[in-house]
Amino acid sequence: RPSDFDLHCETVERMDEATELVAPIEARLLQEVAKAFGEDWRDTWHLGIPEWEEIPHSINVRDIVRLWTWAKALDMVEFGKWRYNMLDPADHWIPGARVQEFDTEVMLRKLADSPHAKKIVEILRGAEEMFGGEKVSRLSEG
Repeated sequence: RPSDFDLHCETVERMDEATELVAPIEARLLQEVAKAFGEDWRDTWHLGIPEWEEIPHSINVRDIVRLWTWAKALDMVEFGKWRYNMLDPADHWIPGARVQEFDTEVMLRKLADSPHAKKIVEILRGAEEMFGGEKVSRLSEG
């Protein structure tokens, strides 16, 4: 139905307001992350994490840690499960692999530039338990 696109059309008409509309929402989300983990984690969790192609087994560490952070701080566990189970190294939309067995020392070396390397390894160790399940396909794939 043409009316299915009304909200989308309204959104496009308000694109010039995006920054002012999104900023307070983003601020509240970041405030919740800081409340759960502290400002240091909120501001630095992503630093020093290499791209997934540089990680053993192509594990998408950055996305997995982001999903873990949102799951814990914002109660977004179901979203995390959905997104985590869509990870696929051959997929350009959601690239990288889920957590597989990995050598802790090798992973710590890969994360040497991260101020949170040890915590990230712990997060990775629990990610499959928190998010794991059957592979999920995008809605467009049917």
